[in-house]
Amino acid sequence: MNDEREYPDRTGGGNGRDSGDLLAGRRGGELAERSGDGDEAITTAYYEVADEEEVNLRDYIGVLLHRRWTVATALVVCVLATLIFSLVSTPMYEATALLQIQPGGPNILSFEDVQESMALSQAYNDFFQTQYDILSSRRLATRTIDKLGLDADPWLNGDLERSTFLGRTKAWIASLVASEDEDPELAALAKRQKLIDKFIDHVRVKPRRKSFLVEVSFRSPDPETSAEVANTMAREYVDLTLDQRIEAAAQGRDFIAKQLAVTKARLEESEEQLQEFARGRDLYALEQEEKVIHERLADLNNRLTEAQGERISLEAAYQQATGPDHSNLPAVVASPLIKSLKEELSKAEAEYAALSGRFTDAYPQVRTLKARIEQIRSSIAQEENEIISSIKADYEAAVAREEMLREQLEAQRKVVAAYEEKAIDFKIMKREVDTNRGIYENLLRRLKEVEVTEAIRASNITLVDSPEVPLEPASPNIPLNLALSSLLGLFAGVGLAFFQDYMDDSLKSPDDVERYLRLPTLGAVPVLKGAPEEERDKSEKRQRRERGKDDAPSADLEVVLRPTSSGAEAIRTLRASLFLAAPGGAPGRLLISSAKPGEGKTCIAINLGAALAQMGRRVVVVDCDLRRPRIHKAIGLSQSPGVTNYLTGNVALDEVIRDSGQAGLDIVTAGPIPPNPVDLLDSVGMGELIRDLEERYDHIVIDTPPALGFADVPVLSNRLGGACLLVTRAGDTSRRLARQACEYLIRMQSKLLGVVLNRVASRSTGYSYYGYYGYYGYYSHYGEYYKKRPEDETQPALENTA
Repeated sequence: MNDEREYPDRTGGGNGRDSGDLLAGRRGGELAERSGDGDEAITTAYYEVADEEEVNLRDYIGVLLHRRWTVATALVVCVLATLIFSLVSTPMYEATALLQIQPGGPNILSFEDVQESMALSQAYNDFFQTQYDILSSRRLATRTIDKLGLDADPWLNGDLERSTFLGRTKAWIASLVASEDEDPELAALAKRQKLIDKFIDHVRVKPRRKSFLVEVSFRSPDPETSAEVANTMAREYVDLTLDQRIEAAAQGRDFIAKQLAVTKARLEESEEQLQEFARGRDLYALEQEEKVIHERLADLNNRLTEAQGERISLEAAYQQATGPDHSNLPAVVASPLIKSLKEELSKAEAEYAALSGRFTDAYPQVRTLKARIEQIRSSIAQEENEIISSIKADYEAAVAREEMLREQLEAQRKVVAAYEEKAIDFKIMKREVDTNRGIYENLLRRLKEVEVTEAIRASNITLVDSPEVPLEPASPNIPLNLALSSLLGLFAGVGLAFFQDYMDDSLKSPDDVERYLRLPTLGAVPVLKGAPEEERDKSEKRQRRERGKDDAPSADLEVVLRPTSSGAEAIRTLRASLFLAAPGGAPGRLLISSAKPGEGKTCIAINLGAALAQMGRRVVVVDCDLRRPRIHKAIGLSQSPGVTNYLTGNVALDEVIRDSGQAGLDIVTAGPIPPNPVDLLDSVGMGELIRDLEERYDHIVIDTPPALGFADVPVLSNRLGGACLLVTRAGDTSRRLARQACEYLIRMQSKLLGVVLNRVASRSTGYSYYGYYGYYGYYSHYGEYYKKRPEDETQPALENTA
C-alpha cells in the first residue's frame, strides 16, 4: 500500500492540539494529525464527558459485587472472632432484684411552699436519678462487699485471673516495672479500690418505664453468688436509706434543739424589755386605749362627713330662697297654710271678677272683696318670709355644726398622733416578742415531729421481688453476639469495599477510559484462554517443529485456535471498531503500544493481525519492540533473522518475513536486541522496510515498546505515520499512568485512535462493564457443534471467517 494514502477528515480538518486539552476543560471534537508531507491523515478522537455523572444504585451494587470477597472476608472474620471470643469467654450469671421506690422522705424543715412552686416532674426526675446513683455508688458497694466478705472471692479480688497464663504474664510485667519501696498500705488500698471498681462494673440499674420499679442486677461467674449479692444489695440499699433518714433526723433534732434554746432565751429577753418599757410609759392598756381613740377619730370623721352633706343640701335651698321668685320653693309649695290661702285667694278673686262686671269699685261688696284679697295676699307673703327665715336659720346652724365637728376632728387627730408617737417603740418591741414567740412555737413543734420520725423505722423503698438463682448464663449471648457481629462485619465489609474501590486508581471499564482519558474504547478484550491442550493437532505441532518452530502458547492465537470464544469475538469487535475509527477504514499502518509492560499489547497485536487476515486481507505483524521482543515466542519462531538484521543490512527482506501458519498472516520478528534501538528505528532503512512491506500487504501491525520511558513509539509514529492504539489492562493500569501515556503520545504528534481495554474478567460479577461481553457466551454453545465437524470444513472457517 502507498504510505502517502490520504484519509478524509471527518471533522472537516483540524490542527494538532496541546496535550493539556486531553484532560482539562476541552470541548468535544477530534484532534487532527497530519502526515509528514502535510496531507490530512488520521485524527485523534476524544470525547467530552461530563465532569460529574449521576451515580445510580446499580453502580453501588456493582462495587459490592466486585468486592464481594472483601465483604465476605470482613463478615467471616468478624463472625469467627466473635464466635471464638464468645466460646472462650467466662459464662456470667445475672440475678435481678426488683425494688419499688416511692418519692418522699424525712422533712426536717417545712418547705411545702417552696416545693409547691417547683415543677413536680423535674423534682421527681432529680429524685429518681439520685436513687439510681446511690444504687451504683461506692458506699453501697462497700457495704455489700463487707456484709458478704467478698474480699476473699477469687473472681472479684483477681486471684482467679492471676492464676491464668495471661494473668501471670501481666503480674510478671507489673513486677518488673513496680518499684521495690512501694508502700504496702497504698498497695492494699489500690487493690481494694480495684475490687470496688470491678464490683460496680458488674452492677446494672435499670428503671422500668412509667413506674416506680427499678431492677438491680449483678453478674458473676457463680449463679449463687450473683443471687446473694443482688439480694444483699437490695437490702443494704433499704438499710442505707433508713440510716440516712435517721441520721438526717438526728442531725435535724440536734440543730432544732440548739436553735430552740437560743430562741427561748431571745423570747424571754424581749418580753422582759417590753414589760420594762410599758411600766415606764404607762402603756399597760395600750391596745384598749388605742382602740378607743381610733374609734372616736373614726366617729368624728363620719359625723363631719354627714354634717358636710347636710350643709350642702341646706345651702342649695338657701340659695334658691334668696332668689326673686319664692313661690316655687319646695318648702313653700309643700306648706298647707299657703295652699289654703291660695285656694281662698282664688275664690275671692273669682267673686271679685263676677261683681266687678256689674258693679263699680265703689260698690260696698266689691270694696269688701278687694280688701279681703289684699289681706290674703299679705298673709301669703308673710308666710313665705317666715319659711325663708327658717331655711336661713337651718343653713347657718348646719355651717356652725360642720365647723365645730371639724375642730373636734383636728383635735382628735392631734391626740392620735401624739399617742402613736408615744407607743411606736412599744409596738416595735411587741412585734419582736411576737416573732420570737412564733419561731419558738414552730421549733418546738418540729422538734416533736423529728423525735417521732426518728423513732419510726419506716422506708419508702420496698423489695418487690427477691433475686432468684439464675439457671442459664446471661453472657455471652452467642446468638445475639453472632447477629451483631454479622451486622458489624457486613457494615465493615461494605465500608472496606467502597474504600478499596475509592483507592483503586486503575481503569476498570470503558466508562473509566472515556471519563478519565477522554478517548474512545475501541475494544474490551476478556481474558484469553486459548484452545485446550488435548484439542491441539499433534501433526500440526510436528510440522511446526520440522519447520524450526516451537509450540506456541494458545492465548496469543485465540482467534485461530478458538474462533467461537468470547475472546475471539472481542478481537473481531476491535477489528470492526478500527474500520469505523479511522477515515477510509482500518489504517494500513497500525502501531500498538501500552503504558507499561505486561498489559498484553503483543497478544492484541497478534490476534488483531490474525483477525484481519481472516477477512482475506494480507497482514504482516512486525515486532519493533527491540528491547523486550516476544512475538517470536508467541508464534513459536526463532528470534533471528528479524528487523535488526534487515536494518543493519545483513539480510534481505524476504529472509526476515516468516510464515505464521495462518493464511494471509506473516511475521517479522525483532531479531537480535541492539544496543541502540531508537537509532535503528529512526533510520532511513526503517522507512524503506515499511514501504516495502506496504507494497506487499494491506495492513502492517507494529508491536512497539511501552510508551512511557522510551522514545521508540514517537519515533516510529513520526517516521512511519499511521495510527496508534494504546492497550491498557483492566484493573491493573492506573488512570494516572494511562493519562500520562496518552498525553505523551499526543504531545509527540502520535495519531492515537483510542484505547483497548485488555483482560476484562467477563465472568466476574460486579461492575457493569463485566457484562460488556456477556453475549459472547452465546457462541460457546456451539463449541460442540464445531468440534464434530470434519476438519476440512472447519479449516476454511479458521482462515477466512470474518
